[in-house]
Amino acid sequence: MRHRSLLALTLGVAFVALSIAPLLVLLPMGHHTEALSLSLLGTAVAVVLFSALSRPVVDLFEPLWLFSAVYVVGFWLKPMLVVARPEVFKISYLDYSQGAMRSACVLGAFGFLAFVAGYRLATWRRSVDPFTRLRWPWRRGRVVLAATVSVGLFVWLLYYFLAKSGFDIVYMYQNRAAVNRLDGDLVFLLHFVAWMAVILPFSLYCMRPRWQWGLVTFVSILAVMAGMSVFAARFSLLMTIVGLLVVRHYAIRRISYPRLLVVGVAVLLAHSAFGTVRGWVTHEPTRPRRSLSNTLSGEIKSVADWDIFAAIIDYYPESHEHYFGQLAVESTYWLIPRRVWSGKPVWYGPQRIQDDIAPGLLSASNQGGFVGTSIAQSTLGEGYAEFGAFGVVAYLLMFGFVWGRLYRFVRVHRGSFPVASIYAPIYAYLPMALRSFTSLLLMMALWFTTMFILCSLMERRRAYSGRLSSRGPSVQAVAARVASP
Repeated sequence: MRHRSLLALTLGVAFVALSIAPLLVLLPMGHHTEALSLSLLGTAVAVVLFSALSRPVVDLFEPLWLFSAVYVVGFWLKPMLVVARPEVFKISYLDYSQGAMRSACVLGAFGFLAFVAGYRLATWRRSVDPFTRLRWPWRRGRVVLAATVSVGLFVWLLYYFLAKSGFDIVYMYQNRAAVNRLDGDLVFLLHFVAWMAVILPFSLYCMRPRWQWGLVTFVSILAVMAGMSVFAARFSLLMTIVGLLVVRHYAIRRISYPRLLVVGVAVLLAHSAFGTVRGWVTHEPTRPRRSLSNTLSGEIKSVADWDIFAAIIDYYPESHEHYFGQLAVESTYWLIPRRVWSGKPVWYGPQRIQDDIAPGLLSASNQGGFVGTSIAQSTLGEGYAEFGAFGVVAYLLMFGFVWGRLYRFVRVHRGSFPVASIYAPIYAYLPMALRSFTSLLLMMALWFTTMFILCSLMERRRAYSGRLSSRGPSVQAVAARVASP
């Protein structure tokens, strides 16, 4: 109750700030539509979170909380800073028009409301969950085999990308888009086996808590984080830690609000620190070296979902007609590896948007590969490029429904280690979920399906199952049962 009161106080302060700040900052500057839209968005976020706080059990790892925080930064704070201080927060390679910025603020508010509507529909208590309960504990022999294969694949993929970059870490940091380009299938596989190389040893420790398995888990965490750090992607680096925290929260012991606050601050500091180190590594004489003093403004400026959304509104349909579903259909090309389909187009699906609004930002090199950088199309921007304002609302509605169904899957199967291990890495990706739509849903579906099948293959014949709506055995109970003679 004390923690709930503290959280309510925090939300109360946030409610006042989110509702009043746009009016105080933007109204005196004459941006009335932007001020009212952002105030509406801030009020909606606060009301939605207050309604979540009224539930009997408050789960701070519910996607709605993290999505709201990410949305506030990208579609509330960022537009306000761009309007108030354009010389600092505008992105140089994008064009900004007053009308497009105004429309982006209005549609951003309606997009959040659509997400919440889809999310609430998916988490409705009377909705049916089609999945059977995954059994736990797993067969240790199969877990060891799967972990060994995962480690071997991780090492091979890491060597592949290092060799592709000439074993030049600085080049990898400066040309992340070029390194990953045309190898989307291997990038996905790398992240998948990286997670398996950590969660499988951790499952062995949970089934039989011995110091040897604890040491193997610790070494696996360090090795995976060291390997993923060479790609200069903060999600790749922090996915392991955040994922294990989520598994601990759902399968072992719930993390309280004060502890989660401390962990959240620590993750944000690590996120910013790695960004600063990455800036030092990629330092060029024509660019100022990043320091800790300007890291915060640099991090906020790099959140470009709203900026890209505004540029897309300005471009379609005046300069190019809407695609009307073509991008979504072409996104399925991602499922076919280029090694199988040699004639696969270089530019397809949502990647066309970048070529439209920022031509030449990423181009093919005469020596092979690519030069430049890629930009995310944003979920709202992809919907607008496809169907206009209707696409924004429809895409966010579907987006909310998918995340709501995913959370319902975790909530119905609460206490299940296999379910938590499936959900955790998908949840860890949520801060970047607003960067795309169809490609993200494809990756989520592929990750969920593959993990579900693997968890099923590692089940014991006489493992605990329980009814669909009953609470499964805890990790501690399983460990005690397995360890008993």
